[in-house]
Amino acid sequence: MAELAANKVDGQFGQQTDDGKSPYSSFMEALRDGIGSRRGARYLAIAAEVEKALDEGRLHVGDRLPPHRDLADFLNLNLSTVSRAYAEMRARGLIDGVVGRGTFIVDSRPDAPPSIWERALDGDFIDLSHNFPRQSKGHASVVAILHEMEASFDVSRLMAHQVDLGLPEHREAGAKWLGRMGVKTRPDEVILTSGGQHGILMAIAALTHPTEPLMVEELTFYGAKSAANILGRRIVSVRMDADGIISSDLERVSVETGAKVLYCMPTLHNPSTITMPLARRREVVEVCRRNDIAIIEDDAYSFLLDEIYPPLCSLAPERTTYISTLSKCVGPGLRIGFVRAPRECLLPLGLALRASTLMATPITAEIARRLIDGGTIQEVIDDRRLEAKARQAIAFNLLPDALTSGHPNGFHIWLQLANGWHAEEFSREAKLRGVGVAPASLFVVGDNVRANAVRLCTSAAADQDVLKVALGILSRQLSEHPPISLPSI
Repeated sequence: MAELAANKVDGQFGQQTDDGKSPYSSFMEALRDGIGSRRGARYLAIAAEVEKALDEGRLHVGDRLPPHRDLADFLNLNLSTVSRAYAEMRARGLIDGVVGRGTFIVDSRPDAPPSIWERALDGDFIDLSHNFPRQSKGHASVVAILHEMEASFDVSRLMAHQVDLGLPEHREAGAKWLGRMGVKTRPDEVILTSGGQHGILMAIAALTHPTEPLMVEELTFYGAKSAANILGRRIVSVRMDADGIISSDLERVSVETGAKVLYCMPTLHNPSTITMPLARRREVVEVCRRNDIAIIEDDAYSFLLDEIYPPLCSLAPERTTYISTLSKCVGPGLRIGFVRAPRECLLPLGLALRASTLMATPITAEIARRLIDGGTIQEVIDDRRLEAKARQAIAFNLLPDALTSGHPNGFHIWLQLANGWHAEEFSREAKLRGVGVAPASLFVVGDNVRANAVRLCTSAAADQDVLKVALGILSRQLSEHPPISLPSI
């Protein structure tokens, strides 16, 4: 097949070609060749070919597609057929349309990778698309624990037994950690997991049924979207405002869809940065009690706050499965998370644990225990908060106030776009300039959300000087207009 991206200028489809053809001629010819060999409805064939081209690297996130009428004329199809194809592609998360700009490849499929920057490990590339503390690798407290373990390592106890939910001393350490987050619990209510993402996967698998939808915020963590997708769970969105989940819409969605499980992130929400105030938390809990809704509370970032907000789990322990992790605090290489759940949920969660990883790694859990029991975890927390505040202050100083949302203690910024930029287009151009950011499409749930923003993680830069360089690049790009303007769809 012909190369789909043939008529591009600087990564975008050009306005015209030397021979006077449509700027989309190569794309449309290749598409015609592909759909000609497919059986079935033409609109499905078009969607399938575009998806194939994306998977094979012949189309890329940020590429523009032809206007509906141009493609219909070229393929000798009814305009309604092509419009239906574009609607199908939008439903699959392949494209998004922007009035006055065109139609773009976005690839917000639930199983799409959250970061696709093939240059992420290059020395000159600054990847702000990952939400973890890059500076975690050298923390003195962690290094000291590792050296200490060399002299007192009980190999037989940590290596020779299957411990399922975790060794008693590791579950006790987990209960202490959760107590720091405002969750009072007993060790026998705690399950060790291989990080927070594993806890999310386990909770969705254990608490939901394949025939019932899972409720999530209209902007939600892409890891939860991926977990739901791989488990075959349909997700439905609950509207948000400046305080987080709108409780009345939560009730409406539950009644209309029959959904009985809510996944949410009330504190330092990823990506919006919202922290739900106490009054809203109580409203959400009341709706959940009234409608018998189980809650999966993802709390990866509370340790960053100077004052902990009461988690939903503390307000409704009888219906909340609470997920915490050390990966955001100590570092992503420490794959240990702690799940606290009502006693009746421990069995299905245990089955999900055994079906996925069998058990969390006891050796890693021992590192976590020594950090928590020895009190050195507080040193790590203090350093994380101090560094996070410094980096967020840099971001607030270098980025436009009116477009920048974030918490002074947070790990990330939610940056609204201006000057005609579309999130996918902005992300791709930023990549070309050497900076990775995450476009809104990775987090959007449902067809009614039109977020035009990018998430950038101040915590992910190697140091503050590198962060300043990256934010300077993004600020200059934001002040410019996109390179090319094409007719609207």
